[in-house]
Amino acid sequence: MKRRTLGVIVALCAVIAASVVWVATRDGVVLMPDSMSYLGAAASLNAHRSLRIPMANWNDFDSTSALRQFPPGYSIVLAIAGRLGATPMQAPRVVASLVVASSIFLLAALLLWCDAGWWSLAAPLLLMSVRGVALGALTALSDPLFVVTVLFTLYLMVRYPEHAWAYGVAAASASMVRYVGVALVVGTAVYAFRYAWKGVRRDITNPFGAAALAGLPGMIVIGAWQLRARANATSTPMTDVRWSGDPSAALHDGLRTVVSHLVPFEMNELGHTILATAIGIMLLGTTVRAWRRPHPASSEALRNLMVASLLLSTALFAVILYARLFVGDAIPFDDRILAPPLLCAVIGVFAATMRATARLGRTVLVAWLAIATVSATANASNMMIEREDYAATAWQYSASALWLRAHATGCTLFTNDPVAVYFTTGRPSRVLPMSLAIDSVQQFAVRVRASHGLVVQHPVAFIDMADAGIMARALGLTATQFSDSAIVWSDALAPCPTPPLLPQFPQ
Repeated sequence: MKRRTLGVIVALCAVIAASVVWVATRDGVVLMPDSMSYLGAAASLNAHRSLRIPMANWNDFDSTSALRQFPPGYSIVLAIAGRLGATPMQAPRVVASLVVASSIFLLAALLLWCDAGWWSLAAPLLLMSVRGVALGALTALSDPLFVVTVLFTLYLMVRYPEHAWAYGVAAASASMVRYVGVALVVGTAVYAFRYAWKGVRRDITNPFGAAALAGLPGMIVIGAWQLRARANATSTPMTDVRWSGDPSAALHDGLRTVVSHLVPFEMNELGHTILATAIGIMLLGTTVRAWRRPHPASSEALRNLMVASLLLSTALFAVILYARLFVGDAIPFDDRILAPPLLCAVIGVFAATMRATARLGRTVLVAWLAIATVSATANASNMMIEREDYAATAWQYSASALWLRAHATGCTLFTNDPVAVYFTTGRPSRVLPMSLAIDSVQQFAVRVRASHGLVVQHPVAFIDMADAGIMARALGLTATQFSDSAIVWSDALAPCPTPPLLPQFPQ
């Protein structure tokens, strides 16, 4: 009866959380640069049944290109929401609200299964105490969906440890939401091996068979996605491997993010470091004590939760570090990127505390989670108030955006920021050449004139490419500068079939 009561309360908490996310995004979700790929691929899937993003190279025949930078999971879910009636801007809100509610419900159900009792009501605090989780719920990014796949994988690992194929399928779905999900594929294989080895020591084939069952679904879907990339004559970041990072800088950035989570309030740097070190030592000691504690049947589930959570956290940290060093040195170890491993670590520490400490220790931990949740919620609220993303008024109603929507419908758009073009006009665009070499400039000039092109120059380029201003001047284009610092360059010899450009400011 008590478990049923807790279940009802948890369900209400999940509904409340979903409502909070929906209200928090009533003015629209935050549109980040990566959002263009997700939303564009979802729109393409609904309209043309293909996963393509609204940008291409300047010399491509098509103005769109195959999705490769990210796996397709989030775009597919957004497309389903669109099929059910959500507008492109509503779809991320619907998905975020549902997955936050599902995350809380899964986490609370897992704690209930582990006999955490009324402490299971701390599930919303566990989830929202990680800043990246709170921030991700308000963005049009794959983060909330990935978090729920992580929690679903964790739930199956603890609830059904003998069913390696089940949590292997869950891990495979996570790898199709974010590439870092490959860590879950590896983590579930190790967990399945450990469980089978622990259960049957005489037959060495059982652990390897269990590990294969857990890892095979992920290998299949990742392999299929790689074959699809090859069929489209492209590649994914998973195969673009090269040394690109500094290990010491990467670890320093990661440690700074972890420290900011251990002490989720402002104070001087020295005090911040000392307090974070003390908290870290205390949590590590609690985890070690819980690990070494005898295994009574009543707390075995909590021990499994601790082991599974910390295993996934370690695997996620390792893959993120690998990506920073071998895939892209621009990958930041910030709140968003480190949110999944930090969440798993928090869950593991919570399980250890439930297993190894008395009521006072548990109360202190929940109080710390409440403080962290307030801090994370405040950061998320500030992000929505201080809108600087592509959905902000400064972008949507800028002079250049209004002009492009009204007058550039018949032009081919070349730009140094295709994300800004897409989110302000709804149109795909082509990026500029990478080089200012003479042959590149000449070929680009032919393409611009043949397609009645405009070059849209924003203050900051989306990716490395030739300088838009230098390129446009080399082509002899005419500049029209707008109040938002954007510049539209047009060709008088091959004008766009629209009303003439009228400069707003003297050149």
